[in-house]
Amino acid sequence: MPLISHSHFRQTGVGRQPGLLMAFVLLVCSAIVLRLAWLQLLHGQEHRAMADENRIRLIPRDPIRGRLLDHTGQVLATNRLTYRLYYQPRLTQERLWPSLRDRLSGLLGIPAEQLEMQRRLHKGDDDGFHVPLTGPLTPLQVLRFREQASSMPGAEVSIDVLRSYPNGNLAAHVIGYTSNLTEEEYSRLKEKGYRLSDRIGRTGLERTYESHLRGEWGGQQLEVNAAGRVQRVLGDKPARPGRDLRLTIDLNLQRAAERALNTVAKGAIVALDPQTGAILAIASRPTFDPNVFANGPTTAQWNDLNRPQAPMLNRAFQAFPPASYGSIGFEKALAVSSNSFYYLMGLKVGPDELFKAARRMGYGSHTGVEIVDEESAGLLGDPAWKKKVIGEPWNSVDTITSAIGQGAVTVTPIQMARLYAAVANGGWLVTPHLVERPMPRRWLGLRPETLRVLREGLRMVVTEGTAKILNDSTLPPVAGKTGTGEDPPRPDHAWFGGYAPAGKPNLVIVAFGENSGGYGGTVAAPMVKIMMEAWFHPPAGSNSGEAAPRTP
Repeated sequence: MPLISHSHFRQTGVGRQPGLLMAFVLLVCSAIVLRLAWLQLLHGQEHRAMADENRIRLIPRDPIRGRLLDHTGQVLATNRLTYRLYYQPRLTQERLWPSLRDRLSGLLGIPAEQLEMQRRLHKGDDDGFHVPLTGPLTPLQVLRFREQASSMPGAEVSIDVLRSYPNGNLAAHVIGYTSNLTEEEYSRLKEKGYRLSDRIGRTGLERTYESHLRGEWGGQQLEVNAAGRVQRVLGDKPARPGRDLRLTIDLNLQRAAERALNTVAKGAIVALDPQTGAILAIASRPTFDPNVFANGPTTAQWNDLNRPQAPMLNRAFQAFPPASYGSIGFEKALAVSSNSFYYLMGLKVGPDELFKAARRMGYGSHTGVEIVDEESAGLLGDPAWKKKVIGEPWNSVDTITSAIGQGAVTVTPIQMARLYAAVANGGWLVTPHLVERPMPRRWLGLRPETLRVLREGLRMVVTEGTAKILNDSTLPPVAGKTGTGEDPPRPDHAWFGGYAPAGKPNLVIVAFGENSGGYGGTVAAPMVKIMMEAWFHPPAGSNSGEAAPRTP
């Protein structure tokens, strides 16, 4: 066998292979080192965070909203447990969603289009780990799902919390309602801890005290594997419940107000403590049931809520012509509601003093009640207003119509109640409020003689004037004033405002019938009587906690 010479190795290049191999290995190792340096040194923190995001999931827990209670602790708004259907995309494969969606649709009787829409709407919320599809579910739907749950990975039925109003439409306008966030709202509020599946207060106290009632989200931290399967619980943060809110409302008197308003198609009632301004009852008609918003109103319900009669409008906070009300006058003129007397008195004092007195009594401005966004300030169409809006000078006819509460003068029932409270308590303008706390009141500077004349005249309205229906021996002495406001071409408004017991008042009531077509003495005063009977003769075991009549 011939020998192979060294020259042959050199010619074939075999002798250079170890060097080339070493160079290649060094090159590859250098590339790996550079890549590791790039990944770990330059972008290590970023990739560690991404790895944690892939490994750890947060399952949110929604907070229980605080309750609304009447002044004795009886529940006006609370929460109820229900069931909701969820989709968990990380526990299944995306390609299996259409099949799962159709199975759920057939099993639960829910349109597949609705399930698809909800999945897309909530896909970006909570990193798509717990997507609400529909709810609340009926007991039958829950039972059907649980019978087949093991064959539908990625779907889950779990407990949800909905707002509940156990008294239905009672005090609905001031309690308000809650509903789901819109996408636009979520984009604004997510920095404050809101989630897309959150509900938020829309009107009334639910809206005003949203931050007090809503609480704070909690959740579980879960470790998942690459397939999205839960491996273990890493942490658990309980949701912080919202705080309860105790109102000044007296449930027994509120029920009486709702009954009284059944006598008119549209109207309002306000009852308050004349010393403090605490609102004891407040109702508006027509009304609505806030429970319809818990699940979302149906088309028929939504159309009913938006009918021309405006059932969601709180008429206790809206302004209307006050009719023959006056803050000055003699006893007999008050008793018989003499327009001619007010004509002469208005002309005598003149428009400047007339409107000055009206503003001092709180007309033309907000009362200070918590639900300020829904309260009208009313209108005092004085000479400056007429010049600016109508472009005409003031005349004596304007003074006459303003003096009897007609023309460009409108006041709200709650403003009217505030005025009667000032007469009842000796001349202090109180701040009406729905949540119990110390509130300011302002001295009006009325002379003792003025107060005496007003009180005597208001008492004569009941004893020998237009409100004799309240001159009832079963009630303590009542004082007040009727009013009939013109609203052409529509029927007249009916008013009554007053207080009792006349010597030492603890209750002020203003009743209003919008376009009722009757007089204050025949429409509004009977509503007040229903309420006074409930207040001074509460049923045994009522929420007032008093079986004995309220007497001075």
